Amino acid sequence: MDSQNYLKTADIFKCNVDQCNHTSRIAGAARDRPRCNDPKMEFPNPSTLQNFKCFVKSYAGTCEDQANNLKIIGNLLKEDRYFENNDQRKQEQVNIIQNMFDGFKYSAPLLKNIFSLSIPINVDHDYPLP
Repeated sequence: MDSQNYLKTADIFKCNVDQCNHTSRIAGAARDRPRCNDPKMEFPNPSTLQNFKCFVKSYAGTCEDQANNLKIIGNLLKEDRYFENNDQRKQEQVNIIQNMFDGFKYSAPLLKNIFSLSIPINVDHDYPLP
């Protein structure tokens, strides 16, 4: 696979992680969460080091969102609160945790695509990625 396809695929997974993060924050149902099948960013073929930098900068924000959501989940789990089956708060907790785990499920192939790229160092930002 070429650098353009690696970045496009990573961007699709990033979009899905972003959707998981958002849906987790609003305690929405995972089944109602929007799915992404197309990249949000455009990447030329071959993609350049600058394209990679733009993607990683965007992905850094996604990682920060995941970290913030993890803090919330950690607090939920530490509280160890029990809710009856008919209590809406129980479903909200299930939704938050399910969406976060789904986000991590999307993160694994995203990172695999990123790590598959060969990134040269000490080159011009317009240098094409192999």
